[in-house]
Amino acid sequence: MTRRAADRLIDHLVKGAVEADPVRMHGAIVATFELFTPAVALDQVFTPALAALDGRADARGRALAAIEGHGPIYDAG
Repeated sequence: MTRRAADRLIDHLVKGAVEADPVRMHGAIVATFELFTPAVALDQVFTPALAALDGRADARGRALAAIEGHGPIYDAG
């Protein structure tokens, strides 16, 4: 079940970044931090999502900025 949840969150984060949808990205990031510890969130959701956005610098930049913006709220950076 954890892998399935992570896969859905990756999909939402990637889609939000590609479509420049900050609400979708925020929802995926908050849900990730609610379900996983910061270390697991990074390993299971954020790193794969950012890898999926390789070659799309604009979308990857949006996703990275959104993730980093939420980090301090969840003691993840």
